Amino acid sequence: MYLARIFGRLSVRTRIIVLGVIPMIGFLANAVAFISGDAEVGRAFDTVHRNTAVSDASRDLKIGLLMMRTATVEFVAHPSDTEVKDFDEGQAMALQCIERIQSMLPESEQSSIMPLRATVRDLKTSFASLVNEQRALGFTDKQGITADLSAASDAIEKLIQDDLTWVGEVDRAKLLMSLLTMRRYEIEYRLKRDHIAERRFLDEIRHFNDIFESVDGAPAMKEKLNQEVQHYSYVFAQWVASTDNVVPLLSLISHDTESVLPDANKIIDGASDDASAAAAGLAASRARTRQFIIWVDLAIILIVLGFSWRIGRSITYPLEKLAGAMKRLADGDTSAQIPLSQSRDEIGAMARTVVVFRDNMIERERLAAIQQDSSAAREQRGEAVAASIRRFRASIEQALS
Repeated sequence: MYLARIFGRLSVRTRIIVLGVIPMIGFLANAVAFISGDAEVGRAFDTVHRNTAVSDASRDLKIGLLMMRTATVEFVAHPSDTEVKDFDEGQAMALQCIERIQSMLPESEQSSIMPLRATVRDLKTSFASLVNEQRALGFTDKQGITADLSAASDAIEKLIQDDLTWVGEVDRAKLLMSLLTMRRYEIEYRLKRDHIAERRFLDEIRHFNDIFESVDGAPAMKEKLNQEVQHYSYVFAQWVASTDNVVPLLSLISHDTESVLPDANKIIDGASDDASAAAAGLAASRARTRQFIIWVDLAIILIVLGFSWRIGRSITYPLEKLAGAMKRLADGDTSAQIPLSQSRDEIGAMARTVVVFRDNMIERERLAAIQQDSSAAREQRGEAVAASIRRFRASIEQALS
């Protein structure tokens, strides 16, 4: 009833316009839903793309860290400039990956990258110290302290072979055997970093000195050999000290590398979780958009059907009533009541036109009745005059007779 009153106040043109506007509103709502959903889809795709890039950068970071660790191990085992270059390439890759990750992370998460960058830079410092220590030891047997060890042992052997001609063959053989034993323990320590070999080397130094002290000879010649043996022991001590510096540096690099790898895994896991969440959000957004469009379409269909029926009824029902009244008028029933004459729409205008038509019919009937009455009165008057004339004629004829 409320809608009927509202529609009754609207013109037929306005009702038709309303019927056409409703689908447009539905299309507009669908467009808004699509644009909103497309924006959410775009944001979700950006998030997935960003997190995928972060994951890739984190994996490259792990590769760079593993290159650094491998280069460190290889450098300790077989020191060369190639391993130094490989370490620098790994560190450069790791720093580039850290920069990429930081540029893609939101500002709230960028602070977590600072310790990672500092650790990678510290690894460079530690490796540089390791390289310096290894350079002091020597990359090959002909460099650094390693070359000094060979030179010192060779000098002792030369003294025993060439200068100790006054020593008996048995004592000289004992000295050479003791020197060979020292060399064996030296090489064993250099290969295994075994402190037992170090102690045995020092014990063999003392054994060599004991053998030499038991040999008779000129003090000057003995002093020269003692100096060479002390120099050999000093160079070996330097090698041990440098090696002791290498081990903690290697442990520090390994520890720092191992501590950084979980951070890289954490970044990868976080990026994967964010990508999964974005994918889930994308699916949810698509579902919401689809449901919204479906419900809007259903609502628009129901509203259009309801309004179409209501608007069509508001037009056809009055027209049917007006057509019935016009038929009665056409049949000559001027007493028919004209409906909707008070309506303000086009149907009301038609009803008021029909009212005028009905009133004109009534007026014509009234005028026709009046005209008929006038004709009857004229006929009666004519008949009365004719009768009077006949009577007058009769009376005249009678008088003349």
